[in-house]
Amino acid sequence: FTVRNSGGRLYDSGIYLERRSSGNNISRNTILNNNDGISLYSSSNNMVSSNVILNNTYNGIVLYYYSSNNVFSDNIVSNNSDGISLYSSSNNMVSGNTISNNNNGIYPTFDSLNNTVYHNNFDNVKNVQTDSVNSWDYGGEGNYWSDYDGKDLDNNGIGDTPYSVYLLNQDDHPLMGMFSEFSITMETETYIVTTICNSTISDLTFEIGVETGNKLIRFNITGKDGTAGFCRVAIPTGLIKPPYIVLVGSNEVNATSLNGSNEAYKRLYFTYLHK
Repeated sequence: FTVRNSGGRLYDSGIYLERRSSGNNISRNTILNNNDGISLYSSSNNMVSSNVILNNTYNGIVLYYYSSNNVFSDNIVSNNSDGISLYSSSNNMVSGNTISNNNNGIYPTFDSLNNTVYHNNFDNVKNVQTDSVNSWDYGGEGNYWSDYDGKDLDNNGIGDTPYSVYLLNQDDHPLMGMFSEFSITMETETYIVTTICNSTISDLTFEIGVETGNKLIRFNITGKDGTAGFCRVAIPTGLIKPPYIVLVGSNEVNATSLNGSNEAYKRLYFTYLHK
């Protein structure tokens, strides 16, 4: 659906979950030009995913008063006053969203505690504003922050110093490039490949060689000519098992197997020159 042009009063929203609504799935909508885009009022255990939420007067997504245990993933939230706001709402998961060109990217306040925020891309006038304590990374990976000025001297795609959020809040594992997630289906199984990269990634495909049976993940990268690029790629071992060969164009490059790899995923890091 496309949902637009709701009223301009408090709680007027493109989609609004009334008090104690639960078990809802709001997905694949375009929501624009409302007072708020998607609002949850004292509602828990809902899923909000893969929506495009643009040009709303106040909030792209907002949680009011004891909304908990909700998941917000893979949304594009842009050109709102605040991207995602949480008021007295705790224990929610915010991951895999692109939150850009808002005045504030994310705003947890009024004792919005124990929310987990990771694998998001933040590029806003002010990326985060909060007075509450939350978790800003998970599993050794945090968020991409456009105003992070740290270094990556150990070459793993993760910043060497934390990103300071507020007082006791910090992202201990800020990403040095944008986070992307891709879904690949092989036979009856679906696998997720994730990348952290300072290039723009497009056209990711999975192929199986007809004659050799070799499995191949292929994608295009673009960036400013002459600059250094990197990718940190998490590959499900159920999809492709090691050893791995990494080609940039037709040239093999050295790829480092990173700490944090496990039986389910192998993480590789490699560099190249944009051209």
